[in-house]
Amino acid sequence: MHRSHFTLFTFASLGTVVALACGPQPIEVPEDGDGGNGGNAGTGTGATAQGGVSGAFGGTPATGGAFGGTPATGGAFGGTPATGGTPATGGAFPSGGTPATGGTPATGGTFPTGGTPATGGTPATGGAAGVGTAGTPAAGGTGSTATCDTAWAVGADGFVRAQGAGMGCWHGYAYTAASGTGSTVMPTSFAMCTNCQTMGLCASGSVGAADAAVALLGFNLNQVAGSTATAAVTPMGTGLTVNFTKTGTFPLRVQIQDATGATLESGRWCYTVTQAAGPVTIPYAMFNTHCWDGSGVAYAKTPITAVMLLVPGSPSGAATFSACLTGTSDM
Repeated sequence: MHRSHFTLFTFASLGTVVALACGPQPIEVPEDGDGGNGGNAGTGTGATAQGGVSGAFGGTPATGGAFGGTPATGGAFGGTPATGGTPATGGAFPSGGTPATGGTPATGGTFPTGGTPATGGTPATGGAAGVGTAGTPAAGGTGSTATCDTAWAVGADGFVRAQGAGMGCWHGYAYTAASGTGSTVMPTSFAMCTNCQTMGLCASGSVGAADAAVALLGFNLNQVAGSTATAAVTPMGTGLTVNFTKTGTFPLRVQIQDATGATLESGRWCYTVTQAAGPVTIPYAMFNTHCWDGSGVAYAKTPITAVMLLVPGSPSGAATFSACLTGTSDM
């Protein structure tokens, strides 16, 4: 590359004499890339390269050549600006370039008459919340919809309503159950209990000779009439008063339980009744998961779903029972 630059400089200095003496000479052609940013160079001799009559490097550049002579008339860049190079007449904004008449808001551009709220824009009569009887939960829903008198009551369909502490109301359907070999209970349902309103919830039967045997009667605490769904309630008082009667010397317990109590010991708490008849008031702290010896966990007034009278089985032998639940109250 440096050699090409030097050759160009030498030919330019010697001028025409050297060109005439030596005649056309081959020009060194740089290899690809040897010309820096020039890329691939052209081919041929000084007499035919670069478009001059005598070539790029030979002779005097022809008139108007690439490197010789003064610029031809109108040469590089075209001389001085041609006539008319200045802005043509009217180059300024044409007449009317300023806002046309009427450019200001047209008549009526302000809000039209009536832009304020039209008559009647205030809420129409009745826009306020309507007054009506509040809806009760649909059948099967949870939540209390029953009302309770001060007295404990049982309907002919076995639906119990028991007054709780304060404005509380415990309500739900009564039921019976028995499990273990030799355990039985009657009735199996209180759905048609014509004497429940006067006698309370009564049941009788037998309990097998095993620790796991049991018979019971009880009722749900937060159940909507006509529904099978149940829900829990948290006692508001300090204890539970239970009224009952029994016939015989069989052991009897009062039991409360939550939704897990049917299968988990941790979800049920009991109290062993020693009286032959009620009422008996049991502080909630006296209920225990092992009420027969007090070694279990005490009840801490968590939500519960049921209250019941329970007859436990005993390895010492089967037992018969007869008992009635006639009242409960969260005191």
